[in-house]
Amino acid sequence: MNKWVLVAAPALSLLSGCSTETTDSKNVATEAIWGEFKVTSDGNRARLVAELNVDGSNGNNLKLTDGDKLYATASGVTKELVEDIDFFDVDYQAYFDETKSNASYSIVFERQKSAQKLISTVQLPESFTIFAPQKSQSFNLKDSLFISWQGLSSGKSIDFSYSASCSAKDGGSYSTSASVSAIVDNGNYQFSFDQFEGLKDEQINRGKPCEVTLSLRRRNEGIIDSKYKSGSRVSAEQVRTVENIKVYF
Repeated sequence: MNKWVLVAAPALSLLSGCSTETTDSKNVATEAIWGEFKVTSDGNRARLVAELNVDGSNGNNLKLTDGDKLYATASGVTKELVEDIDFFDVDYQAYFDETKSNASYSIVFERQKSAQKLISTVQLPESFTIFAPQKSQSFNLKDSLFISWQGLSSGKSIDFSYSASCSAKDGGSYSTSASVSAIVDNGNYQFSFDQFEGLKDEQINRGKPCEVTLSLRRRNEGIIDSKYKSGSRVSAEQVRTVENIKVYF
């Protein structure tokens, strides 16, 4: 049986559990570096995000210094990853046009001082297209409907999720989301919006519709270089969304 994971909260900033401190890579031995690499394709382009931390996922963010660099190759195109800093985190990113099924990505962490190259690889899952429902459709909370997609992946599963933004009774806003993993990848998944407990919350102003985004996600795990700290990982996803769906009460 599939189990829903629900998150519901008034719209406010949530603090991350990750460290906001940074450490220069020149001061950290390779075996102490934890890495997470994720390629996400929306069918139009792919975004590669690399996160390097000291000793684990909650350790200090690693800032590349002294010639250390990250670069990746897909279908013969090589790009160096560029540092991206926000309030909570430091990561490295690059964008690629390669989104087709089974496209291979090679991600290299090159260490200047120790002359090391850590090479990790991953393949994108099979591509797919959502054809129902359509963007900007409207539904009632109790409607039963299918999310349907083309481009099946034989013998595998797919993850389904939704997120909603609603008006709150107090004049503010309310958001909720939920996900269910490993549904059968057969092209159809039936659901109704009233099975989502977050959309039945008393905080919601039922005189106004909620705006909902539906998502399907396929995921592949890749091969991480063994020189990274234990627990490091590399993955690739094909993600498709249907936005601006209105749900009335």
